Amino acid sequence: MSKSIDLSGKGAIIFGVAVLLARQGVLEWITAAVTTFVWPLSPVTRRFALARFFRSFALLLGGGLHVTRCIESAAAVTANPYIERKLLMAVPLIKEGATLVEAFDTTRQLTPMAREMLHVGEESGNLEIQMKKISEYHLDEATQAVAIATRVMSVVIFGAVAVLVAYILFRFYSGLYGGIMDELGI
Repeated sequence: MSKSIDLSGKGAIIFGVAVLLARQGVLEWITAAVTTFVWPLSPVTRRFALARFFRSFALLLGGGLHVTRCIESAAAVTANPYIERKLLMAVPLIKEGATLVEAFDTTRQLTPMAREMLHVGEESGNLEIQMKKISEYHLDEATQAVAIATRVMSVVIFGAVAVLVAYILFRFYSGLYGGIMDELGI
């Protein structure tokens, strides 16, 4: 009985710490670090974040907001503080007169395709349309990355379970036959 109370007490402490970290925003940074920097999650996270960013950017730009305000609001939609912080690095450069392509080159967050499409949108004057196309492109890539990540993770989990089962079987049979050998004096 004391062991179950001890385990439930530890569980309550862990839950309390998790809630406290979540309310302080630390848990968001921890989960974002894992999803941003750990493969196979990082390509998925980055592509979904960029798809959300460019979709929001296009909608805000179409609504008539100033470009810097669009970037600030669209970066918040990425739902990843690391990517948001990188994208916001472009705002001061744009305020100084840099083009969008020049400003986003310093962030190193855009894919080469996104940079080219952004350049075409700036040159042609169809920035909103190009932003929507970039968003669709990243959403398609993110969907493919999810499929790949799912396959990879299922193989890794299957492998880990197989190793665990093999270890348990090895321990069981080595103990069983070791006991038999000891009884026989071999």
